[in-house]
Amino acid sequence: MRNVIVGYFLAGYPDEVESIRIMRQSVNEGLHVLEVGYPSASPSYDGEIIQAAHAVVTGHGALELSYWKKLRADIDAPIWVMAYQSDFIDSGVYRTFAEEKLCDAIVIPDASDEMRATLQKELAPQGVEVLGFAGVDTTEQTLRRIMKIHNLIYFRLYVGKTGSTNAEEGDTSLGLRVAAELDKKLFAGFGISTAERSKKLLSDGFDGVIIGTAFVKALNDSSESLYDLVSEIAEATKEGNDT
Repeated sequence: MRNVIVGYFLAGYPDEVESIRIMRQSVNEGLHVLEVGYPSASPSYDGEIIQAAHAVVTGHGALELSYWKKLRADIDAPIWVMAYQSDFIDSGVYRTFAEEKLCDAIVIPDASDEMRATLQKELAPQGVEVLGFAGVDTTEQTLRRIMKIHNLIYFRLYVGKTGSTNAEEGDTSLGLRVAAELDKKLFAGFGISTAERSKKLLSDGFDGVIIGTAFVKALNDSSESLYDLVSEIAEATKEGNDT
């Protein structure tokens, strides 16, 4: 698993039928993994663009199990569910998703490291990974502790919310070194919006890039704008891809 493009989409956005069609076509354009947001009334860890999308779909059919079953059946790509703890974990919904095999991994940005470790232990026997979280501000001791537990690591390139326009990226060398040493998969996230940046991060040693705000922003312009961006990034990063 190298040179992986992970794309964020919000379930049910812009509507239930169109959202599945858009995700399917994005996979056809070269996307490897879907990170699908579970609609939330309080998406506090997201930036303004994604928060606005949540406001459109909260309470609609994208929360229904039937939507996720159709998504799973219609798309031949791994699905990571990105959700908030109160919506997905505390409610117990995650257990149904695991039992029904509706996702391959879950991404819980507001959970503690201890909670993610507990979930990893619980869900691993069902074939569901729980992403660990680290970033440019994570110490080596903490990196090693997190990577001992999790196989997939979401690595934040800067500190703050997604979609920031003025955040400065930090030094990624420590995270890359520890991940390589422990043979863990490191996915760069936050502030990635171009093919050039994606290619650079992959050439630096990241196993994949996670692109969220840029894709939602492109979709807000038009579905064709989104497909063009996905295709551009896929073309620029496909060399050496062995997924």
